[in-house]
Amino acid sequence: MNSSDFKYTPQQEQFCHEYIIDFIAGKAAERAKYSPVTAYAVGSRLLKTDKIKVMVDELLEKKRKDRLNMVTEKRVKAELACLAFVDPLQLFDDAGDLKPLKDIPEDIRRAITSVDILTSTDKFTGKKTTLKKIKLANKEHTLELMARILGMIKTKFEDVTPDKPPRSRPERLAQLEEIQNKVTPQEDLN
Repeated sequence: MNSSDFKYTPQQEQFCHEYIIDFIAGKAAERAKYSPVTAYAVGSRLLKTDKIKVMVDELLEKKRKDRLNMVTEKRVKAELACLAFVDPLQLFDDAGDLKPLKDIPEDIRRAITSVDILTSTDKFTGKKTTLKKIKLANKEHTLELMARILGMIKTKFEDVTPDKPPRSRPERLAQLEEIQNKVTPQEDLN
């Protein structure tokens, strides 16, 4: 069975598209323009029908395939380059203060793995202090992974593979430099 076997109202189709956003049937029904008073009951009832289940399953499968298609070798190398060659200085303004996230360049933001903002108040003075912590990707690990991908580090299995001619060190360094200089996050990665 697929969704073409059924007839859907525009509201039912919209409900299916809205439902896969957050998987909250009531909210999806409201966004699909069902009455806010009955949206939760309608959403629950819709999810029990076969035709809605079929369309939701198809939309989820399409979403999964679209995400898989976004992962390309070029994109993986570009992301690794962002992580490996991050310049922490770009996190700060001229006064040495941490820039707001929106002002940090995109390739630097991609290397951020966590942001912690801690606020405390002094008991005696009432003065508030904010501590901002930014954690970047592990540069050593990322460089090692990149070197493995580029063949600069051989595993034991690769060392005994006779059909691969060994690349010279200058060839490997040139390929690494090419990725560093030419692959940018702003470039079309598809």
